[in-house]
Amino acid sequence: MPIGDVPVYRVTLNDRLDEKERFVTLAHELGHIFCGHLGPCRSRSAEGDEDDSEAGWIDRRHISRGVREVEAEAAAFLIASRAGLVTGSASYLKGYLERVNIDDVDLDVIVRAASWIERIGKISYGKMAFKPTSKS
Repeated sequence: MPIGDVPVYRVTLNDRLDEKERFVTLAHELGHIFCGHLGPCRSRSAEGDEDDSEAGWIDRRHISRGVREVEAEAAAFLIASRAGLVTGSASYLKGYLERVNIDDVDLDVIVRAASWIERIGKISYGKMAFKPTSKS
């Protein structure tokens, strides 16, 4: 049930899962929300008179189940891998990727969803350091 323009969701996790599995499952379910698979979230700008695309997400309920699963699991994979967790994402996604048009998967939505989830969860992994490659 929405509160104003902001929807409210309840995510329930299986208590038989270990801590890592609960983390990845939660990231996946939140991925569905932040990718717009359950409907839109419209937030207003500071002035309150126009939509702020950085503060909400569009309604993407119309996309296929396969694309929704690919996007949610990809967001969960990004979050988990940055936390140093190895997931079963590849095997989970294999069946879906064989049946979806990869052009329908929105990479911007995936990255944005992962970023929002990390930000609201106060998940921070420090700075990324890139090592120069040796020239052969």
